[in-house]
Amino acid sequence: MDCSLQPDCRISAQIGSAGQYPLFIVGFITTAMLSSWLPRFDPVWNGLYAAARQILVMTLFLIGAGLTRETLKQTGLKPLLLAIILWCSISIGTLFLLLNNVIS
Repeated sequence: MDCSLQPDCRISAQIGSAGQYPLFIVGFITTAMLSSWLPRFDPVWNGLYAAARQILVMTLFLIGAGLTRETLKQTGLKPLLLAIILWCSISIGTLFLLLNNVIS
């Protein structure tokens, strides 16, 4: 199958393969069963939930921005770190302005 002109071709070819299941479904069912059977570990499950949620947000951002591993490797670490520092400084500055009622 020629996937050079169709960007989603590789994804659909992998999903359509016989005998393969998306691993996130297996992981979801496993964690749901474990959290039901072991309720005393609720702080652990809540921490895992928060981490998984942040990873999902980051993944959706990268998909939406069209960034791939290859693109990130070609760009390098420095621009990514600069973007993270810029995002953090703008977020902290905005929070500061909101908490001091400078903006609403």
